[in-house]
Amino acid sequence: ADLMTVTITPATSSSRFLLMASTNSNSGDSGSRFGFFRDSTEIFFGASSHHEGTYGAWAGSASYDIGIGASHYVDSPNTASQIVYRFKWRCASGTIYLNRNGRDASSDPRFASSFIVMEIGA
Repeated sequence: ADLMTVTITPATSSSRFLLMASTNSNSGDSGSRFGFFRDSTEIFFGASSHHEGTYGAWAGSASYDIGIGASHYVDSPNTASQIVYRFKWRCASGTIYLNRNGRDASSDPRFASSFIVMEIGA
């Protein structure tokens, strides 16, 4: 599922982009992973989930846990046309809760996640 999207038009076809994402999430599913897409093409996904893999996105597994993840990726799209970057998750089973825990009691805190795309070179 798409978590966050950014639409951007490169200055030139040699532009590069720094993609940065930070998430706060909860899931009882050990198969949950997060990653980046350029339009419909997968350009980066963590190799595995929970505590390991190339993307440090761990989704807290107890209903009251919050997992904090962060990832950076440099993309060279080789186009001057508009691009839609997507930050997505995959979940083998179960539910991932973004910006809250699974219990979601009135006393539980809420969080914020972010997705930033910055042109770093042309």
